Amino acid sequence: MNKKDELVANIQLLKDLNMKPNISELARAYDLDRRTVKKYFEAGEVPARKKKKEFSKWDQYEESIEKMLQVPGVSIRAIHRHFLETMGEDKVPGTYESLKAFVKKKGFKKTSD
Repeated sequence: MNKKDELVANIQLLKDLNMKPNISELARAYDLDRRTVKKYFEAGEVPARKKKKEFSKWDQYEESIEKMLQVPGVSIRAIHRHFLETMGEDKVPGTYESLKAFVKKKGFKKTSD
């Protein structure tokens, strides 16, 4: 049992006994910030972490990338080259590797020849 789970168990015990804990004392005992201990006390458990919404610099070009991949014979490298030529090297949102990872993450399928 890690210290956070142990702290939550002790807090739950104190709640069952209708006792308000000394937050600062618990914070020192478990080597946590008092605000963290208070948050656990109010929630009654260790709150789940909020997941950040992930985004890619390629997201705004998703539709055009998908359309280009539907054309037979077009590779991811060709799509990246297209962006380099049309937008300029300094305006392209990412590298070839990042575009390749984006295509893989989105699950786009290349049309075979």
